[in-house]
Amino acid sequence: IHKAIGSVFFLHGFGLSAKLQAAKWSMRIRKRVKGSENLRFIFLQAPRRSITCYGGIIKNSWHDYFSDFGGNKEKRPQLEETIDVRHLQQVRTKIHSIILQEAEQFYQNDTSKIALFGDSQGGCIA
Repeated sequence: IHKAIGSVFFLHGFGLSAKLQAAKWSMRIRKRVKGSENLRFIFLQAPRRSITCYGGIIKNSWHDYFSDFGGNKEKRPQLEETIDVRHLQQVRTKIHSIILQEAEQFYQNDTSKIALFGDSQGGCIA
C-alpha cells in the first residue's frame, strides 16, 4: 500500500455521473501517469435536479440552466448561458468543504496537495 502524496478531484459533465467519469479516467490515468499509484482519485457526483431550459427534465447537473444558446434551437454558442447562480454557490461551498476535509485527513491541512479537474460543465465548476 502506497501513502498518498496528493488527491485529484474530478467533476463530471452535464448529465453524466461520477461513476461514468471514474470508469473513463481511472485506468487511463493509472496506465499513463507515472507515480499515479501515490495519488488518491475522488470522483464527485453532481446533484440530480430539474433543468429549466429543457422543460424540467431531471439530470445530474452542478447547476440549473435557464438558457441553451448553444443547443438545438438557439445555435448561438458564443453567448454565455444563463444559470442558477445559487446552485453554483451551493456546490462551490460543498466542494470546498470536501477539499478541506481531504486536506485535513491526509495532508495536515495542506491544500496544495489537492488538484481539481472537471469535464465540460464540471470543468466550468472546477
